Amino acid sequence: MKRKIGVLLSALLFVGAFGAPSAFGAQEIPVTVDGELLQTDTPAQLIDGNTMVPLRAICDALGAEVDWNASEQKITISDGTTVHTLVVGSRTVTTTQDGKTENQLIAVAPVVIDGRTLVPLRYVGENLGAEVVWNASAKTVTIRTQDDIDKPIAQMETITLKTPWRTITTGMSVDELIAERGKPDRIDKSIGGLDWYVYNRDYEEFMMVAIDKDTVCGFYTNAKEFSVNDKIVAGETTYLTNLPDITVYLDKYANNAVHAVLVFPDEYRSQASTAYETSTEYLAVQAKENFDCVNTFRFNHGLAPLKWDDLVAEAARLHAEDMAEQNYFSHTGLDGSQPHERYYNIGGTSYGAYGENISAGRSTGIANFDGWVNSEGHRNNMLHTSYTTMGVGAAYNSDSDYGYYFVQNFKG
Repeated sequence: MKRKIGVLLSALLFVGAFGAPSAFGAQEIPVTVDGELLQTDTPAQLIDGNTMVPLRAICDALGAEVDWNASEQKITISDGTTVHTLVVGSRTVTTTQDGKTENQLIAVAPVVIDGRTLVPLRYVGENLGAEVVWNASAKTVTIRTQDDIDKPIAQMETITLKTPWRTITTGMSVDELIAERGKPDRIDKSIGGLDWYVYNRDYEEFMMVAIDKDTVCGFYTNAKEFSVNDKIVAGETTYLTNLPDITVYLDKYANNAVHAVLVFPDEYRSQASTAYETSTEYLAVQAKENFDCVNTFRFNHGLAPLKWDDLVAEAARLHAEDMAEQNYFSHTGLDGSQPHERYYNIGGTSYGAYGENISAGRSTGIANFDGWVNSEGHRNNMLHTSYTTMGVGAAYNSDSDYGYYFVQNFKG
């Protein structure tokens, strides 16, 4: 079955007050070119699984000449040796080089949105000699031009995470980690099927550290203050993008500043770890890690942490499982139930406020948290001052449209 791209929905409900309507959160796609964020007045976005970008912005960034014929809805892009002709609404591209003309089909046709012409990023980028990399976890696109590709890149043997209180480096032993950071508050079997040491006693210093053969091999944090190799710094809007094994998460509501980072080499993924990452145990772990990310996010914004509520989490898990098994995506169950009703149905007590975020298509608690950070309704739920408790549930069904389904429920 063709897997759909991740989606998000949020709902906010109050007893005795009008419930805010559910809002669909379409995620915009940050695009960087040689480490600089592509500045556009119309954001890049996904259309039929393809990243579409404003025509003139991407051509200017890649040094190409562009001509727009409004009457014919025709686009002409030239890099000095090759001319590419595209037409809005058509998947056919005409390429002319050395007097020879060829036609080819592209994955998706150019479109006009809000008065701006959007073109398929991968086709334009790669045919202008750039390297285009889609990060499915972070939902970001990194472009490197040939000038940047030709630069020597220092392949660092270690990657260092610094906070005002701690310094953690890949390659250090578990004993060295504990000497620096103390014993973990929890050990999760998480991403890659590895043990992740979770430090969540103090959300000001929250981090998760991956361990392989008694050695640190990766980490994640969304703490308020951190830097990675002194090149990726929390709160900064410029950062180095060509370091290996690093996923940078941006907050579009903070001018696309860095808000979290994941270091995890692909070499630690295997068939066995991929199979584990669909298990009930793995999903329960992702729910708890998502909860920790939310509380760190709240701390960063001066808010009190939420308490984990087993009954709220059970309501969330059951709805995630129902969506996965019945292959739908909605706050409203197929039986007509709403979030607060599902909580009551399993023995829930009275509440002053109840809310729900749902997401599909993302496999980790980290990725789902990042998606919700970058969607206004979901972000507001995570930062709402009326809530005091929270629970998270997750489910997986390989035969469903999205595979993974995550639900956050909030109660106040």
